[in-house]
Amino acid sequence: PIYFIDIKEDVFALIHAGWKGTLKKIVSKTLKEMVRYYKLNHSNIKVVIGPGIDQNNYQVGNEIFLSFKSSWNIDLDFFKAEKANNKYRLDLKEANRRLLIDAGLPAENIYVSKLSTFNSEKFFESYRRDGETAGCRTLEGETRPRAGGGGARPDTGRGAEGVPRGVRPRGHVRVQRLRRRGRRDGVRLAAG
Repeated sequence: PIYFIDIKEDVFALIHAGWKGTLKKIVSKTLKEMVRYYKLNHSNIKVVIGPGIDQNNYQVGNEIFLSFKSSWNIDLDFFKAEKANNKYRLDLKEANRRLLIDAGLPAENIYVSKLSTFNSEKFFESYRRDGETAGCRTLEGETRPRAGGGGARPDTGRGAEGVPRGVRPRGHVRVQRLRRRGRRDGVRLAAG
């Protein structure tokens, strides 16, 4: 997860940036939309790049490296080549940190967690580590409306679409003003 917050203006965003989202520069797009929509100042925005897989355990194929190479105009030193098998080790945290700096966020406003989801089995799920059994301890709930669904059902904690609050379609991020005087203001942003 990557957390964005502007405490001065009470605005936050929470996104996921795997290799596809990183390739599409979702962190840059999120930052740009936060600044545009809420008229924020880059110097007031803090970002936490949360726990994620570490570079030593995140092996990707040559095709992913080539996708980044053809799409990005920066040095790709967050890839470590393994010449013997034509594979690479990708450092997603560093790639996203670099994108944020390139988008105008001061480096001192970015905190990168050292926690590895792969190496911390006690605390995190990891598909790369656990395979098909990963995710068995995660949040349970429906992500689709029930047949004959309808409006909000306050007793179930579901929104107007019958989807649990906080669940968003893939490729979207919600930038939301923190609760202030009992109201909320938000906007849904397309990631790609």
